[in-house]
Amino acid sequence: MLRRSLLVVMLVLAPSLLFGATLQERTQLFFGHDDRTALPIDQTPWNAVARIQLGEENQCSGILLAPHWVLTAGHCLLDAQRHRLWPITLELAGLPDKQWDVDAVRYPDSLRRGLQPDGDSFIITPEASPRDFALLHLSQPVSQIAPIPLWPGDTKKLSSVLMNKNTRIALAGYPEDHLTQLMGDLGCQQVKYAGDGLLTHRCDSLPGDSGAPLLLQTQSGWHVVGVQSSAPDAENRWQADNLAVAIPFWKKQLQAWLR
Repeated sequence: MLRRSLLVVMLVLAPSLLFGATLQERTQLFFGHDDRTALPIDQTPWNAVARIQLGEENQCSGILLAPHWVLTAGHCLLDAQRHRLWPITLELAGLPDKQWDVDAVRYPDSLRRGLQPDGDSFIITPEASPRDFALLHLSQPVSQIAPIPLWPGDTKKLSSVLMNKNTRIALAGYPEDHLTQLMGDLGCQQVKYAGDGLLTHRCDSLPGDSGAPLLLQTQSGWHVVGVQSSAPDAENRWQADNLAVAIPFWKKQLQAWLR
């Protein structure tokens, strides 16, 4: 079970709050070294990664789960007063010249209650952290890009897979230093199932990567195993790893919404 002391230092990657990190701060956030690379947007699964623009400085990432549905972080859709925000634009990496309208949003009601206002943003409490996910419904289905399915196993199976030294997890998104270029860490370090619906990890990420998928490649293809949620600020980097929502923990809820 994840210690409360680890969780309380976690700050939400609110897209507008932490934009503008210095080079030194980014190096700290990257655990001392930037392992990201630019990803080919004409290839699976990278072409299914979404860029979600919610304002002039508010941007998050996501992944196409089904022709009508994009998965992202729930906090991306709430402002500092916990009012709902609607995506202004949603683009898919493989179709950069096309924008998609969002006509419905679904996230756990308990997420909003667990966000504590903190100036121009908020802190995700330990109670809210595992619930930081959302689905965006597209008004028109996507037919040109193959969706990336959810991991089919349960949390016990995922925990076992993550303990295998040969397992490789990738995180792909649109970080603040490459707002229109898809970037990814293809060899995420120390990805662990922490219990209570959370993954801890050391994927290199920045503001803008909130909602980015954690992806696992298996013999049957790529699967979504997590959604990037939060990270400590640079000065607290070595006190805690990043947090992501563990998809298997919420698979039944997501599958019900996808129907």
